[in-house]
Amino acid sequence: MLAIADAASDEFLGSIVLFNVRADRAEVGFWLAPWGRGRGVARDALVAAGRVAAHQGLTFLDARTAPDNRASQRTLLSSGYRQVGEPETVTSPSGADFTALTYERSVAEFRSTM
Repeated sequence: MLAIADAASDEFLGSIVLFNVRADRAEVGFWLAPWGRGRGVARDALVAAGRVAAHQGLTFLDARTAPDNRASQRTLLSSGYRQVGEPETVTSPSGADFTALTYERSVAEFRSTM
């Protein structure tokens, strides 16, 4: 888990985590504090996570969000993720079941920027 912070002030804005790491992919999750939203920092953090994943030899990142979380959906789409499949019941890292949309993104483009 990594903090998302304002580059100028170092103010904490949220967090991002890579988890469920497998041979070729991992899942990425992010959260922003209310005062951090609307600044593009989640998109920047997702790019950074893509670079980390590529550096580690992964091929794809997955992300999940609730069907009614339009802000997360917009962030994922604007960060190069695409929706995969229909809403389904999944288990969160805390063990709770919830309905989620799944997104994925190739990290291949980040290999050339390392």
